[in-house]
Amino acid sequence: SGSVMLCKLLQKNKRYYYKKNHFVSVSSMTYRMKRNGAGLASICILSTMVLVMMMGAGSLYFGKEDSLNTRYPKDISVSVDYVSGDVEKEYTEEKVNYFVRQVEMILEEYGVTPQNVEQYVSTAVTGMLKDGKLTVNRKLVNTADIQTMSDVAQIYLIPLSSYNRCMGTQETLEENEVLLHCVRRTYEDPTIELNNGTVWTVKKHVDRVMGSNDAAMDIIPSVFVITDDMEKAIDTFNTELGDISEMYLCRPKVSYNFDADMTAEDKIQLGTAIKGRIREMDIGGEGGFYSYGVECKEGERAGFYGLFGGIFFLGIFLSIIFLAATVLIIYYKQVTEGYEDEARFGIMRKVGMTTRDIRKSINSQMLTVFFLPLITAALHVGFAFPMVQKLLAMFNLRNTMLSLVVTGVAIVVFGIFYAIVYRITSNSYYSIVSGRKEQRG
Repeated sequence: SGSVMLCKLLQKNKRYYYKKNHFVSVSSMTYRMKRNGAGLASICILSTMVLVMMMGAGSLYFGKEDSLNTRYPKDISVSVDYVSGDVEKEYTEEKVNYFVRQVEMILEEYGVTPQNVEQYVSTAVTGMLKDGKLTVNRKLVNTADIQTMSDVAQIYLIPLSSYNRCMGTQETLEENEVLLHCVRRTYEDPTIELNNGTVWTVKKHVDRVMGSNDAAMDIIPSVFVITDDMEKAIDTFNTELGDISEMYLCRPKVSYNFDADMTAEDKIQLGTAIKGRIREMDIGGEGGFYSYGVECKEGERAGFYGLFGGIFFLGIFLSIIFLAATVLIIYYKQVTEGYEDEARFGIMRKVGMTTRDIRKSINSQMLTVFFLPLITAALHVGFAFPMVQKLLAMFNLRNTMLSLVVTGVAIVVFGIFYAIVYRITSNSYYSIVSGRKEQRG
């Protein structure tokens, strides 16, 4: 419909239409545009798929370092979880100090001075945050449907003392006041009401918070709550969760994250040594914690590069397939229409139309028809860009500028390839309508 409308608008434009190189081409397009539209739509859809593939796979491949740094903001991250109700595995300052001391002993053995250290306590629970009310009923979360899924959020609690120490701030909170930091969602209400009637007043939203690597692992949005009484909040949530497995309880977690000025191989060895020591603490019962985790950025780099490299290869492979289909459609469309237009151009030659005029008319027709799908495909990609950005965010890639650059390069590269295909196929069309094939035969 859009193509037919375009042809009618061109016919109404007397300055454009009543020229010998435009008159024949527009008349020809109008004559068969209804059938033409299906082929052009197929070319447009395939072109859009190629561009989206190139945009998504290219953004992931060239942004793999950004994604890696988002998931692992520190070179080495060590954490242990504790659980309430079990004296042997309950959170105490003595156990935390012992855990930190063991990590620091390994660092001393390797002669490493930790840099940008983040040592803090946190806990997490999944809940429904809607209309200023937070509910952590697990059954309600598990039965969330497509309409209520947007209300599900991972709630991270961080004590104010840990936040001030790691962020280098001196924030203060009154009773039931909190600071908020949201990831992949917004929260505009001034208060948060808990199920037991406690009301948190949001003092302000902060721009940065530690624990972003935890949020990067979550598919659902995250809300970080900085409070001055985390133990009370943990008790409140565990009471609301009821009698469930320890795995799903709101548990205190101690994290010790740092950077190290070492080679990649040495960082991997250091991470392995720390993991071995924490495992010994767990097996020997010295740690008194519920579970533990040790992550080394350099140790995960190969996996990240392998995953994103594989996606990039698939993107290239599928793009080639769609390109091949696009080229075949364009070529056979040109050949078919060339034989259909051969008689008409033969008549035009007999009434005095020169070879040069025929060439100009063909170029006008080809430029008008075959570059419309490319322009429309680029328009489709513009509308699809926000959705692709959300998919990339699931891979911890939120570098919008990188995605824009990759998209622009993809459109330019595909446009050049498209122009080459157009040039080759238009020559075939010209050979047919000008009678050269018959002359050579």
